[in-house]
Amino acid sequence: MPKFFVKQPDGKFALFSTVVDDFLETGMSEEEAVEAATDNMEVSLDQVEDIIGKARRDEPFWPSEDRGDGLNRWRQALVPLAIQHGMETVNARMREMGLDETAIPEQAIRAAEEARIAKLNIRT
Repeated sequence: MPKFFVKQPDGKFALFSTVVDDFLETGMSEEEAVEAATDNMEVSLDQVEDIIGKARRDEPFWPSEDRGDGLNRWRQALVPLAIQHGMETVNARMREMGLDETAIPEQAIRAAEEARIAKLNIRT
């Protein structure tokens, strides 16, 4: 599915798109996330609980180390955002969500730097 929900470090929900590797909506309560799932994902009400439940339970999208902190999905969303759009965009999204840079996972910072270096190497 090209869209999925994550729990932000502040406990609110965000809708992430793997098509554009960016957040479509952020700062949602669980009720707002249910409404967004119904409106944006074209799913039935029966499917909404499963979709939101995966975010609530922090079920990862792909196998990864589970740190038990409830932020696995958050990390898995921030890495492609950082790779595709760079740290300037990541920092802008944090400000939009009312979060500071401590909410940015180390993996995202490393991935953005690796992508930046790779782009420089392609140009030379």
